[in-house]
Amino acid sequence: TANGEMWPHYRDALIEGGHDPVTGRMAGGVQGFVTEDPERDWALVSKHLAYQVDSYRRHMVEGTGRPTPRPVDPEKMRQVDPNSPPLSSFLYGTPEEFAATVIASTAGTPVETVFIWASLGGAPEELTAQHVHTICTRLRPLLADA
Repeated sequence: TANGEMWPHYRDALIEGGHDPVTGRMAGGVQGFVTEDPERDWALVSKHLAYQVDSYRRHMVEGTGRPTPRPVDPEKMRQVDPNSPPLSSFLYGTPEEFAATVIASTAGTPVETVFIWASLGGAPEELTAQHVHTICTRLRPLLADA
């Protein structure tokens, strides 16, 4: 996991197992989208975020007899801590904003790698390509310097 809140538990387990905590390494997913123009892209990104998350949540209860969860509110997901449980938060913003949040949420931990969805369910190819390009050319250097 890239959830910085998990590091104390992992560190304690390393110590209990007789390992030096310096050997600890962490990696994990960050649900989010990086864009140079958050205001311009939010209407489209939020639509595809809702489609994807609602699909995951619908399939999680399929065949269980449990009711289908209410549709998500992408705006509420956008306001939640990135260390929240899966499918409940979404980090969204410029490369600088995204990097600052990832760096803050992993500070003091041995997180070496974070991975981000390349695409959102049903999103246009242009939006996906723009997102991947921004991750590779703008976000990666900001995180690598941290």
